Amino acid sequence: MGPVDAPEAAHQWDLMLSLNATSNFHCYRAMVPRLKSRGGGWLLGLASRAAVHPTANIAAYAASKAALIALTQSLSDELRKEDIHVNALLASTIDTPANRAAMGEAAVRNWVTPDDIAEATFYICSERARSVHGATLEVYAKA
Repeated sequence: MGPVDAPEAAHQWDLMLSLNATSNFHCYRAMVPRLKSRGGGWLLGLASRAAVHPTANIAAYAASKAALIALTQSLSDELRKEDIHVNALLASTIDTPANRAAMGEAAVRNWVTPDDIAEATFYICSERARSVHGATLEVYAKA
């Protein structure tokens, strides 16, 4: 996090793209042959509200999550005829120990819980969502 002209900004850019876009690309690339051989399945990325509603000082993070959305939509278009569902969750701040340590306890009641993420995952990777391809599902809680 920080301004684009900060000394470490270029490193942060590369790191965020690696963590949030490139890692998903490689995971998906490894899974696609298995899903094709079994006749379908689901790939789900965890993007972020910041990808569609970025704020100041998070350009690298927001861009990396937006890249994940573009990857999701492109891959979905590529694989939907093979019954492979590629979607992404857009989460606001998730209630994790790391986020509590970084941001304090004050806003926790508005954050998404890990259980919220699990429930959204169970839905979007289920037969109930069999017609959902290339979607971004917002999991924002009260944020």
